[in-house]
This record gives sequence, C-alpha cells and structure tokens, in this order.
Amino acid sequence: MSYMLKDTVLNLFYFDAIAQVISYLVLLICLIAFSFANRYLEGDSYRNNFLWHLVLLGISVITMANADHVWLFFTAWVAGNWLLVRMIIHNPNWKMAENTGKLATKNFAFSSFCIGLGLLYLQILSSEISIQNIILTAFKINDEKKDIALFLIMIGAAGQSAIWPFHRWLISSLNAPTPVSALMHAGLINGGGFILIRFSPLYANEPVLLNVLFCLGIATAILATFWKLAQSNNKRMLANSTVAQMGFMFAQCGLGLFSAALCHICWHGLFKAYLFFAAGSAASEKKLPRSTRPKMSSLVIALLLGVIGSYVFAHASGKVWVVANSNLVLTIVAFITSTQFALTVLSTHPLHNFFAASIFTFMGAYIYGGSIGIILNYLSPLYIDSPQPLNFFHIIGMSIILGSWLLYSFRGYWQDYTISKKIYAWLYVRTLNASQPHPSTITAHHNDYRYN
Repeated sequence: MSYMLKDTVLNLFYFDAIAQVISYLVLLICLIAFSFANRYLEGDSYRNNFLWHLVLLGISVITMANADHVWLFFTAWVAGNWLLVRMIIHNPNWKMAENTGKLATKNFAFSSFCIGLGLLYLQILSSEISIQNIILTAFKINDEKKDIALFLIMIGAAGQSAIWPFHRWLISSLNAPTPVSALMHAGLINGGGFILIRFSPLYANEPVLLNVLFCLGIATAILATFWKLAQSNNKRMLANSTVAQMGFMFAQCGLGLFSAALCHICWHGLFKAYLFFAAGSAASEKKLPRSTRPKMSSLVIALLLGVIGSYVFAHASGKVWVVANSNLVLTIVAFITSTQFALTVLSTHPLHNFFAASIFTFMGAYIYGGSIGIILNYLSPLYIDSPQPLNFFHIIGMSIILGSWLLYSFRGYWQDYTISKKIYAWLYVRTLNASQPHPSTITAHHNDYRYN
C-alpha cells in the first residue's frame, strides 16, 4: 500500500474514495427522505422530532464514513444506531413500535459491543488510534491476535446488517414509518458491509475469515430469498429481500471482491429507497404462478441469453469471463440473473419477444457490470480487492445457488408428483414460520395502534 503513517492527533478524518462514495449515497438518500417525510408526516405531532433525528442521523453516518480516529468512528456508529432506534419508535404511545425499538436496541448493543471490542483490541495491538495507521501496522501483528479482533468486527458487522442468525430485528421493524424503513433498508443496514470494506486490506489476507464471511453470506442470501418468496405481506417481502441482499453483499466480501460489495451497497440502497418512497405500504411484486412451466423454446433461448449476459457482465466489469478464482462466482450469479430476466420476458411468446429480451438482458448486464468496473477503477489506488483462488466453499456455494434457482424456477416440472407436493408444503410452512417477526412487534388489531 502507498499510504504513510499519519498524525493521528490532528487528523480525525480521512477523505478517501470509499468515504466519498458512501457520503454521496447517504446525502442523496437523506435529502430525499427529508423531503418525503416532511410531507408524509404532515399533521403528525412528532414530525419535528423525526426531522431533527433524520438530520442528525445523516450527519452521524457521514461522520462515520469519513472518520479516521477509531473512537470518533465508533462514537458516530453508536450515535447513528441510537438515532435510528428513536426514529423506529417514533410514537412512544404505540406499544408495538416500542417493542421493536427494544429489539433493535438489543441487536445494536451486541453488534456495537463486538465492534468496539475488536477496535479496542486492534488499537492495543498496533498502538495507533488512526484507522489507516492501524491497517498499516496490523500487517506486522501476530496473526492469531489480529484474527480475534477481525472476527469480533465481523460478528458485529453481521448483527448490524441483519445477517442470519441476527436477522429478526429487521423483519420485526415493519411497523416503523415509511421514511424510517427507507433509511434503514437503504442506509444503516449497509453499515456492516461498510466496516468490512474499510478494513478490507486486513481481511484480504485472512482466507479463513473470508470463507466464514462467504458461508454466512450465501446461507443468508439463500434462506432469505426463500423467506421472501413465501410472503403474502408486501412489507415482509421487502424486509426479507433486504436480508437476502445483505447476505449477497457479505458473500462478495468473503470472495475478496470488496469493490463489487460497495457497488452493491449503492445499487441496493438506491433501489430499496425507491421502493419505499415510491410505493409505501402498497409495494408489490409480480410473481409467476406457482405451477408455471416454461416452454422448452423459452427455456433454451433464456439459457442462451443468460450465457451471453454473463459474458457481457464480465467484459463490462473488466473481469475475465471464465477464471479460476472467486470472480467466477459473480459470473455465475450474472448468468442466473440474466437467464431469469430473459425467461420472464419470454414466458408468453418467446420468438415474438426475443429481440426485446435480448436488448434488455444485455443492457442490464452491461449497466451492472459497468458500474462495478467504474467503482473498481475509482477505488484502484486503495488496493482493496483481493480475488481468492476457488476453493471447496466457493464450489459448494455456487452449486447450492444453481440448485436452489433451478429447483424454484422450474418447480412446475416436479410439483405434479405427490411426494413433491408434500415436500413442497412442508418446506413452505417451515419457510413461512422462520420468516415471521417477533410476536410482540405485531399489531394484530387496529385498536392496538395509538396514533395520538
């Protein structure tokens, strides 16, 4: 790395490319949220408090993103979580919202404790209070001691980002006002990914920790995707979708592809904020019928477009299409996404819609791959990416992803069998039960809601 040790007394902040990307994202979302909340909460007696909390939340997150002093970073982290809890509760007369705030507080307290302990241990080991100096000197620290600190930070990050098994607080937060949901799902939930990216030079040289990150991420992404598909409630669908996306972001960090994880934070943040701001509680998703059985012509064309889409993605992101390292996992995901998108367009009239499916699939692959390429080039001076050689966990993860996708997408071919129907019903019930919010946070009757 090309950095030099810095004066940690005078320099509290470090304005690098990572901080700039996060700051612009947070500022944009907060400005939109403020404008939305100012109209959404019109007539609400707690509106002014909410708006002040929103401003302070934006300041705390931007401070955290740019902080270099380790305890300024941690203070801003804790302050942001405290403000978010206050905004979740919003109306103290609503018991269910208060219960949600308590559940979130317990989760944030645990994650903050782990992160604070990890940061303290790194500071003691390195004798530095500058994050950049800690990163530089940590390469000289005993690996076992450093791994303990990084493991603590990783667990705290998992709690912040609702990674399984720390996901229930997010699923239980659906009674928060819509602007809070947007900020939570588009902003604060990404904090775990941000801290992993900030300390990426240290994680990049720890293959064991990267494998743990990848396994946690893949398990969360797969479980939460099935939880999402089982929902009939729109907000629960969005909440589980966020958990799945956080899982995929963690998996990207576990692959050593931290630039792709940062790009994912940006795209997911903007998209999820749009869903909440534009649709509110009426958000919905068009789903194919459960018994859908795509035509063979549609399937063949979609698979072909998926292969080409994965190539376009790899080319646009500046990566080799087929390579024996962790970049291959992203290429596989691009293939699945491109195929699924093309199959949706081709589901009715495959030949008639072939041209439209081709254009939209290629454009989607190029835009997403190109955005990763831009972020990768922008962050290249920081040397945060470290693709890992393919290993057993990557192969198993890719196999599970492909198998789960095939199992669900082409379920119309196997649901006719009696044994399959029984298995499907059992899985559906187990999936639905596993994705329910905490009972104390559910408003079962409208009389339980106290608006004034």
